[in-house]
Amino acid sequence: TRTRGVARLVDAHVRAALGAAALAAPLPVHVSGCPNGCARHHVAAIGLQGSARRVGGRSVPQYAVLLGGSASGGEARFAEPAAKIPARRIPDAVGRLVSLFLAQRGEGEAAGPFFARRRDAARALLAPLEELREADARAEDFVEPGAEEPFRPAVQEGECAA
Repeated sequence: TRTRGVARLVDAHVRAALGAAALAAPLPVHVSGCPNGCARHHVAAIGLQGSARRVGGRSVPQYAVLLGGSASGGEARFAEPAAKIPARRIPDAVGRLVSLFLAQRGEGEAAGPFFARRRDAARALLAPLEELREADARAEDFVEPGAEEPFRPAVQEGECAA
């Protein structure tokens, strides 16, 4: 998947929904367009890994949401899968996660350890965004954010090779 459109929409959504509160604490969100992980989604507090799913015989861009990763002090903790969400719903998903973090984090608690600790609560927030049935699909579900043409997954060496 192409990540720049999703990243712009996430930024705009979180800033509009939460305003200055969105900047209250560091919260690393890493977006990679493929499993190669150029953006290191696997060690982010919120990692997004692009992929695809089929709905009614057509391809839909989606992101695997990984939570609870961190890398600091010479140590790394890998994020764990929490959901697979259609790309157009990712801004809402990240907004929900940011709100959860800001409302429930412990004093001085970093985002990675918070999501590792509260993964079940985060999964519950994301679950309603996962399902996409053919009967409920909208035209924009089949187009990547920031693009105009229908989504067609391509197997390459990685997004950086595109």
